[in-house]
Amino acid sequence: MDKYTFTQVDKKQYGIYHAIYSDCNIFMRLDWNERMNVLKSNENGYFVFLKDKLVGGFSLLDNQISNPFMFPPFIDRLLFWKIVLDYASEICCKDELYLSNISKADVEILTEQFSATIKMTQRIMLRPTEQSDVGLKGNFYFTELLENDIPYIVQTVFTAHSTGYTSKSKTPDKEEIEKAINMRFQAFSQTKTLHLSTLVKSIDNHELVGVCIAGIYPDSPNNFSTIHQVSVLPEFRKRGIAESMMLRTINTAHTISPVITLGVMVGNPAEQLYNKLGFTSGPSYCNLIYTVQ
Repeated sequence: MDKYTFTQVDKKQYGIYHAIYSDCNIFMRLDWNERMNVLKSNENGYFVFLKDKLVGGFSLLDNQISNPFMFPPFIDRLLFWKIVLDYASEICCKDELYLSNISKADVEILTEQFSATIKMTQRIMLRPTEQSDVGLKGNFYFTELLENDIPYIVQTVFTAHSTGYTSKSKTPDKEEIEKAINMRFQAFSQTKTLHLSTLVKSIDNHELVGVCIAGIYPDSPNNFSTIHQVSVLPEFRKRGIAESMMLRTINTAHTISPVITLGVMVGNPAEQLYNKLGFTSGPSYCNLIYTVQ
């Protein structure tokens, strides 16, 4: 095989090339600055050269590879990934490499030619916010998220995940859930958008039955809002609670945010609800594990 060389480049230069030459816009970034900003924290971008000619690039942090692109006229994906995996394996000295945010065009090659294993397949979805009438059937009522609710939210999300679609790929970890919820609580409090979240409680005992955590992140492009979590306790599902919570959040967000986004695992039945509510789907992308040969 021809001799390839690798050069580490600054994040701005890498971001420009990635924004132009990456295969698809998996994060649904709608303008140039957004596509550049997705790599703003990337300090480990590498360009790959053959005889002083650029053929592509990738990000490498510890043993995690992400954000690959190929530079025309080079189009040999199989060769590109052999080069990248061999180089990463050599400098990382780890038994496994993690491949994150990999587009569909590369997944087939990585799984069939390099025996990489798909860990998770996801996609971003988004829709405009809008004002609408929101109802809630049954003996339930809406309420906003308060800090005192966090322990009950953690338990609700953990219980919902334990019986939900995501449990098929990963066993729920209560500590991870608590950490994630606290992080969102702090982020959305910082932007004063925690009120976009919606909780549903039972009229009978005032216990929590459903959670929709949403808000605007401090670094959110174009002031887009995000639904981070939608969970309903198993015994209260199929009563329209998830739909009502999301509609209320979409309704509340419309005065301060033009668009609301969310992430979903591909194949999750919740996708049907999101489609019903007008969310459009971005390209799918995968996280994979590659065992070093």
